[in-house]
Amino acid sequence: MSIFTFQGIKNLEFFITLGVIFFLIFIFLIYLNLAMTKTKEILLLAELRNIRIALNLYKGLEGEYPDSLKELIDKEIYWTQAIHEVYKKKYLEHQRVDEEGFPIDPWHRRFIYDPETGKIFSQTKGYENW
Repeated sequence: MSIFTFQGIKNLEFFITLGVIFFLIFIFLIYLNLAMTKTKEILLLAELRNIRIALNLYKGLEGEYPDSLKELIDKEIYWTQAIHEVYKKKYLEHQRVDEEGFPIDPWHRRFIYDPETGKIFSQTKGYENW
């Protein structure tokens, strides 16, 4: 007579199957976390590029950098084109902001901004020099 019964084999197969499922879920979660981090990095690069372009446009039109990044969200650009149409848009549109109206990065931290030089950086650890 064998030491394994029919019921014991069913239980063993069940636990092996359960272990394989949990292992696959664990691997999926690791790759999901890596994908989310990569997505946030790409988003951060795009946001920094857009804000830097808006800062340079602001300086070109106003003669100096704004005192805070909030001005880029609140202030509108006015100019006329050759066919006398008025162009009226904000320097930064569709930018995520915190409860006080300042732009935030993908990790929900405010950007560091120096109004003297127009330099902007993320406060998120590891992304300060982007």
